[in-house]
Amino acid sequence: MPFNLKSIYGLSKPHFPALFIMGPGTDPMSEFVKFSKEYNNLSDENVVKKSVGLEQTRTCENALTNARMKGQWIIFQNCHLSMPFLQVFETRIAETLAIAKGNENKKKKKEEDD
Repeated sequence: MPFNLKSIYGLSKPHFPALFIMGPGTDPMSEFVKFSKEYNNLSDENVVKKSVGLEQTRTCENALTNARMKGQWIIFQNCHLSMPFLQVFETRIAETLAIAKGNENKKKKKEEDD
């Protein structure tokens, strides 16, 4: 079943990433490029592409941190080539979710206080 990027984009948030686990022989990049041209905020400046491989854990971790701070989309390809990076990725996603939850709680508290 083909995925609908427009629908997925509508559901995604900076703290709620969209993950695509692709099988051999699939490449959603052409669909993503086509979709990203429809949205100004998904220009080349706002989409970072990284190929994960041996000895790339630190580079990809830095890219993930920078993308999170700048509100960019990031596409990691060939993740299966670096299990250490997948562990880092899981940790960073958990951190992002914790930050988002903390921000939501602060917002609710402020609304209750007002």
